[in-house]
Amino acid sequence: MEKPTAEIIQRFEGLLPDDPRVERRSMFGMPCAFVNGQMFLGTFEDTLVVRVGADRAAALHGQPGLALFTTPRGGAWRQYLRVSPGLLVGDPLPGLVAEALRLAASEPSKAPKAPRKRATPSTKATLSS
Repeated sequence: MEKPTAEIIQRFEGLLPDDPRVERRSMFGMPCAFVNGQMFLGTFEDTLVVRVGADRAAALHGQPGLALFTTPRGGAWRQYLRVSPGLLVGDPLPGLVAEALRLAASEPSKAPKAPRKRATPSTKATLSS
């Protein structure tokens, strides 16, 4: 998985709403934005990822620069669009980001996940005679 380009990170930062509810975090080492624990905007390699809901994503899929987001393993995130800014006609991104923020803010808050426990070597001492 490639890291986001500097241009995508700059575009992401320029699209972040000035809203005190917005929290910046990383997911898989890539900058993302959350509200109420729900991701609404993120970066992925040389694209942006915007959560607009399954019906809206399906309706927009196939327009220049817009596609359903799929993971490198082929899993589909049906609520998310993968946006290639260089391929867009006009600039629908500010409107899509505002739509994504409204959608995520309307969802129930997600409780933060507990950190994963790392496997540790056995602490048992072996006795040798």
